[in-house]
Amino acid sequence: MNNTAKKSKKKKLLVDNEEDHVVQSQPKKKKKMKVEVETTEENDEEVLVLDHEEEVEQKTAKEENQDWNKEDYNELIKRMEEQIPKNDTKSFTKRAELLDWNLVKFGNHSVEECQEKWKIMRSKVRHFRLLSEVLQDAKVWAEKPWSAPFNKKKTRHPEQPPRPLSSFMLFYMDKKDKIIKKHPNLKLTDISRIIGEKYKAMSDTKKSYYNQRALEMQKEYRQNLAKFYEKYPEYNPTTRKQITKSNKPLPPFKLYLKEKLKKHEQDEGFDQHEFTEKYKEMWRSLSFKKKAY
Repeated sequence: MNNTAKKSKKKKLLVDNEEDHVVQSQPKKKKKMKVEVETTEENDEEVLVLDHEEEVEQKTAKEENQDWNKEDYNELIKRMEEQIPKNDTKSFTKRAELLDWNLVKFGNHSVEECQEKWKIMRSKVRHFRLLSEVLQDAKVWAEKPWSAPFNKKKTRHPEQPPRPLSSFMLFYMDKKDKIIKKHPNLKLTDISRIIGEKYKAMSDTKKSYYNQRALEMQKEYRQNLAKFYEKYPEYNPTTRKQITKSNKPLPPFKLYLKEKLKKHEQDEGFDQHEFTEKYKEMWRSLSFKKKAY
């Protein structure tokens, strides 16, 4: 009796364990299947979204281009290129704004339409620069590291001697700091006016000191400039003119000024600006016969 009961109880436990195992394993299997189904649905949704976006983009592009063909766009590009000045240094957006769109428009296309198509084109191309493109500009710069090759402003060669100061500028530099210290609130224009008045009132004896200094600096400058042009002939304006331009006859006044310059350029205290202004007045007072001679 006891043995039979024990066997029956043992058999029942085995059955219960098997059922428990089946019950416990089934949810895991269902959960796994559920995840797979959810992932598949998400992928399907993502594909549908991408397909929809692509369809919208294609539809938009078709609507934008329905009245323009490839030839129209190429003509617009060509006309815009023709309006870009040589050595342009402005950003593409600023340059596009400055274009004369009345010269860009063509056929039956208005200024507004051409500008609108340009905006569409602009939105479809990249605006950043690749490293390879920047390095091409860097190669140009490396030829003259002191320069700014893509800037309109000319850059002086670092070895080119600076122009010497005139007698007035030497006087100005001597007096400027003293006047600023005495009158700290004065504007630069007022300071220049005061120094100019002092220079005009100065005696010839005192002026001769500054004239002599200016003359010495002028001689030193010419010597240094000659050495510079010998080392870098491409920077010599005379050489450049001979290469790029044919010799044109000088106008009468320049011939007259050149003749006078030969006689007076070595004079003590020579000032190019004052000299030119003086002989301009003299040229105006000459008779027609003397000018013709």
